[in-house]
Amino acid sequence: MASKRKRLNLKEKHVKLRETSEIDEVLMKWFRSARAKNIPVSDVLLQEKARELGESMGLETFKASNGWMEKFRTRHNISFKQICGEEKSVNPNEVTDWIGRFKSLLKGYNDKDIFNGDETGVF
Repeated sequence: MASKRKRLNLKEKHVKLRETSEIDEVLMKWFRSARAKNIPVSDVLLQEKARELGESMGLETFKASNGWMEKFRTRHNISFKQICGEEKSVNPNEVTDWIGRFKSLLKGYNDKDIFNGDETGVF
């Protein structure tokens, strides 16, 4: 009786591993695509996408639980940090033009008289 239970547990684990690897593969493709488009992806969004994928793939036993999400993030070395900067939203030609105009604005000022706004104590 115990060996039969053990075999069933091994089969269940095998099915869960297969389901997890299928979901992982598709979810990572989606995650990379979203990040390449500079779309911020939160833990909640990623977990909801995993649930949707599980349903669409017909994986009835799959649950995108908090524990599963944590293990997924660990497996794929995903950490959620704040995205800073607007690098991808700026036209490089406009940057070049602005640098030229900025240099002409600075003529007549000494370097010691030029400050960033956050260096003034106003902010």
